[in-house]
Amino acid sequence: MRSLLLLGLIALAGCQALRAEAPDVRRRVEARFADAVAAAQAPATDARSFAGLTAWRDATGGWRATPRPDARAEDEAARDARAEALLSTLRSVLRETRQPDGRVVYSAEAYVTDAAEGVRWHVLRVAFDAGGEGRVREVEAGFVATAQGFALGRVER
Repeated sequence: MRSLLLLGLIALAGCQALRAEAPDVRRRVEARFADAVAAAQAPATDARSFAGLTAWRDATGGWRATPRPDARAEDEAARDARAEALLSTLRSVLRETRQPDGRVVYSAEAYVTDAAEGVRWHVLRVAFDAGGEGRVREVEAGFVATAQGFALGRVER
């Protein structure tokens, strides 16, 4: 009986630790999204420089956020194509939601995790203010956890 009580307390402590970790992970994902927005707003940002914020599928079908030392040309092409698509989508949303004074106003509405495509996605649901009168453009940004932090893998409108 005593061992069951002890196991229950250990399990409860583990759940509490996971619950405490979630707000920290959400803050890190939100910060990475802010990095992506800032990069997308910069006119000098191209797909190659934006690729440092992104994840892509390599030739083996796995998700990567950094090139392998033996990266093949098709891996680099996949990285650049994914970065270009993500940058283009994000810039399109920014153009549609830019305020008259040039600002972009958004808020993170929700954070969830989702297992899909063989990876655990950290999904941030973001609402962009699309010009007042309650007009909002909602976007889901999916991030993959990496050794360096989080990498943007998808943006869905």
